[in-house]
Amino acid sequence: QTIKELEERTEVMITFKEKLQQFTDHSFKTDTKLEEYKRLAVMKMEKLEHKNEMQELMSQRLDRSLQRVGEDLAMNQRDFKAVKQTIEMNAFKARDNLEKEMKRVHLALNEAKDLQIRTAREIWGPEEE
Repeated sequence: QTIKELEERTEVMITFKEKLQQFTDHSFKTDTKLEEYKRLAVMKMEKLEHKNEMQELMSQRLDRSLQRVGEDLAMNQRDFKAVKQTIEMNAFKARDNLEKEMKRVHLALNEAKDLQIRTAREIWGPEEE
């Protein structure tokens, strides 16, 4: 009976050894997969960090560009207002000068008309009615 028990125990130990070997193989494969997943996760994280850094740089560049655009718009508005004021001032001056010149020309025409009338009276005498 001892031999039979030994044989049964030997079979159990062989089965246990096989199961243990299967478990060890499976554990090794699982560890290998986990290492691969870990490696891939680290690579993805590094890529994401790089993309994040690039986006941050792009964001900073865009921010600087927007600031410059804002400054340029402010300068353009100031320049536009200055040009508008200059144009309005020149238009008022031109209108005033034109009015003065029109008055001067009108006076000169009236003087010329009076001179013509006086000259005609001197030459032809007073007008007869």
